[in-house]
Amino acid sequence: MDLGSALDHLSLAYRLRVRDSDGAVVPGSIELGEAETVWRFVPRHPWTATPHHVSVDAQLEDLAGNRPGVLFDQPLDTAPADWARELPFQPTEAKP
Repeated sequence: MDLGSALDHLSLAYRLRVRDSDGAVVPGSIELGEAETVWRFVPRHPWTATPHHVSVDAQLEDLAGNRPGVLFDQPLDTAPADWARELPFQPTEAKP
């Protein structure tokens, strides 16, 4: 996933979760690439071809302390209701 800017590895490890169609956390590991602007998730077990989503914690911050959906001049506990907290995706079988 392209993050758009560099984010802290530790923050990403705690603030992004991959969940299955039942909402259960998918075990796996993360890798950061391209100067910490690309996030990759590697599941511990092969993907199932069912809907999944990346769950984004509202406390995720970039290196400057900005949080998703919150303007820098608003209180830290304020988050608009219209930002995406869940990013849906469906794994597909890899083609040889």
